[in-house]
Amino acid sequence: MRICFTIAILMFGVIGCERAPEAAKLVPVSGKIQYAGKSAAGVRVTFYPTSEPALTETGRPVYPTGTVDANGQFTLQTSGHGVGAAPGRYQVVLDWPTEVAEDQEAKDEDRLLGWYDVAHSSLTVKVIANELTLPTIHLPPVKGPPEAVQGIPGRN
Repeated sequence: MRICFTIAILMFGVIGCERAPEAAKLVPVSGKIQYAGKSAAGVRVTFYPTSEPALTETGRPVYPTGTVDANGQFTLQTSGHGVGAAPGRYQVVLDWPTEVAEDQEAKDEDRLLGWYDVAHSSLTVKVIANELTLPTIHLPPVKGPPEAVQGIPGRN
């Protein structure tokens, strides 16, 4: 009886002491974006994983993101995990919200007209174990929206 009790205690100890998942090992990632030769301040940069599943926070995926500052620079953060991005391959998605005055309601318009959304962006990057500074991304002026596509290239 004493042996059964000891085994039961050990079993509960093993089951109850599951290891917490390891924190993601993030790599610092930064870069610069210019539009028509000038700083693209306000562009939101999002890395969508193409080789590994996204990190999760409370069961929902989180993606490395950053916002271009007045100097055209950005640094990625992965919400809930820290500064940087996990190693892997990514599609780089860009969104540039229309500027509005403080007393106006924000508009859900992309000044890049969708040329760099998930369905259209051909920008890709591979994050490896070392700090990564991307070469400057030079965006040409856009005059109209891209053609509509069915699905997301490489994912459907």
